[in-house]
Amino acid sequence: CEADLRVIGHVESMANHPIANAVGTFIRQELSNSPLITQTSSGQSVSYIPPVIKSVFNVVGHTVTGGKGVAAEVNGELVRVGSAAYIEETCKYMPDGAQAALQAMGEQGRTIVAASIGGSLVALL
Repeated sequence: CEADLRVIGHVESMANHPIANAVGTFIRQELSNSPLITQTSSGQSVSYIPPVIKSVFNVVGHTVTGGKGVAAEVNGELVRVGSAAYIEETCKYMPDGAQAALQAMGEQGRTIVAASIGGSLVALL
């Protein structure tokens, strides 16, 4: 849901990693409900993703675990974003079909970014 994407994007913004940056760009684009905008200025064409309306988050600390992901308490709930292995080892609840989806994505050679809120898997990106 959109609220979960906003929280995930906010937590990912706390990590300094190329994949985290790509996830942030993806989320901003998804929430903007529009494709990249091309603006022409002085004969030069520049593409950009418009900023998303900012939400207010109460963040209490954050921890970046190298090679795994980032965690932060947001609005009273622990949010983790990172590798599938990191989320799997810390997740209390994974919906039906999540394990099969992870396996299929892995077999396709995809880099999987997963997210949990309050111990429940909420996204596979």
